[in-house]
Amino acid sequence: MKKLIITFMIILVAWGWTIPLRAQTNDLSPEELEMFRTEVKNRTNRFQMYLTFIGSKKNDLNTKKAYIKQALQLFIGKGEKYEDGYGNVQPAVGMETTSKYKKKKSWQLTKQYLNRLANMTYKEIEITWVDTCRVSNFYKVKDGLYTATVTVSQRFAGYRDNGGYTDTTVKTIEIFLEEYLTPVGRRYRILFGDIEALETY
Repeated sequence: MKKLIITFMIILVAWGWTIPLRAQTNDLSPEELEMFRTEVKNRTNRFQMYLTFIGSKKNDLNTKKAYIKQALQLFIGKGEKYEDGYGNVQPAVGMETTSKYKKKKSWQLTKQYLNRLANMTYKEIEITWVDTCRVSNFYKVKDGLYTATVTVSQRFAGYRDNGGYTDTTVKTIEIFLEEYLTPVGRRYRILFGDIEALETY
């Protein structure tokens, strides 16, 4: 998957499924939708926290690696190739990165991005959300599988003794909501997919 489509629309490239029509948005109750949107926001904020820890020069490399592992738990396949619901092997999740000085977007695996972030040579790095997370509607793909997107504005600041670099990027993160059965009933898991960079300024 060379193009990161994180526009929380219903493009299931990561799962290998396509959606013919959106005649049925979803069959989730308003209470369920509110609960899932809240959980998506919580997970998105947790991811931002991990990014801060991974970039911080206050943490040694082993600590950063532990945070990278935790961050990848939020993604489908945990940063590796994975098998979709039809038994097909799908590429590992990835993300687009941009710069104020380069119009062309770059694509890299999420695990590569996190490892590069851990090894950046800035004196200090700060990564924060500058706006509230906006979660789209959930769309039903098939029984037990829904998809959505969450949009965030991420501010990156890298400091050096002689200056540094800052930018803000609007990003969308692909969301998968999967139902599974347990001995006590239905349960849901929420996982991130690819991340798309929409605008950098």
